[in-house]
Amino acid sequence: MNCPHCQKSLPAGLAVAGCPFCGGDLRIPTISAGSEELSPPNRAFCWTIFWIALLSGPALAYLSLVAENDNTFLSSVLGGAVISGFALARRFSKTVRALVLKGILFSVAAAIVYTGIFFVGCVIAVGDWAS
Repeated sequence: MNCPHCQKSLPAGLAVAGCPFCGGDLRIPTISAGSEELSPPNRAFCWTIFWIALLSGPALAYLSLVAENDNTFLSSVLGGAVISGFALARRFSKTVRALVLKGILFSVAAAIVYTGIFFVGCVIAVGDWAS
């Protein structure tokens, strides 16, 4: 066996935690099934992605309706809801399991916000059209 740090040959049956030549750690890192911790997120990046996705979903949906392209309406709404939901979940999650659960919940919440935005937009449009 060779030292992973200095690449020198180690004597057989060596029972120490460090290399006798360079002092490097010889313990093999183990990953347990419960260690699903995520690295700390970049706060500014998560918030930036969240706001861009949240606000661009309805804007792209409106532009697709103006351009009479009904195919992109649903995809822009769902894409904005899912991306903004998971960006927000990444900001507030410490484990992978929490990320998935919170991502789904935040995506549903974003879809509810979008429904409110579209409802208010329709009320305003019908009000302007009726006058």
